[in-house]
Amino acid sequence: MQLAWWIFDYDCDKRCIMMIVIKVLVEGDGGVGKTTLVKRYCDGTYFDGKMTIGVGFEKKTLKIGDDDITLMIWDFGGEERFREILPSFCKGANVALLVYDVSRRESFFNLREWVELTRKNAGDIPIILVGSKCDLEKRVAEDEVRKFIDECRILCHVETSAKTNVNVNTVFELAAKAVIKKSSLVEDIAA
Repeated sequence: MQLAWWIFDYDCDKRCIMMIVIKVLVEGDGGVGKTTLVKRYCDGTYFDGKMTIGVGFEKKTLKIGDDDITLMIWDFGGEERFREILPSFCKGANVALLVYDVSRRESFFNLREWVELTRKNAGDIPIILVGSKCDLEKRVAEDEVRKFIDECRILCHVETSAKTNVNVNTVFELAAKAVIKKSSLVEDIAA
């Protein structure tokens, strides 16, 4: 896994400023709410029904402790025809959000393919399972989710709703913290 990028810059007073840049992949079947989740997080807006053609890109800076962290968020169109471009965009990724719609069982069952694509093309990066549209009736049992997490070495599971703004910020903060924790462990071992 490539560590997060550490960029050093100088402010007007010539003090060194460190900024951490993290590449986040957002993956899953078409129509599960990936773009809506990303837009809610980055702009605070909610809209329903825009299909991503190929790849969408957003950027947002957040603060964790004293660190400024910039998330470079790559939102992949979930349609089968766009999967061939996924490998080239996975290079250098630090974390993946694997999104399914809690009200559509088939979107959950297709996740194994997304895990395989991610691991093959981005390596052993942290993967967070995101159950979107938690404001709708759930069609995926908790025991199925737990089994999937264990079998596929998923970091954690978070249910979100872009519509009601439930856990939207949380999932991206968890992604950033997972990368920083993994980067710190690697640096400690290398030292």
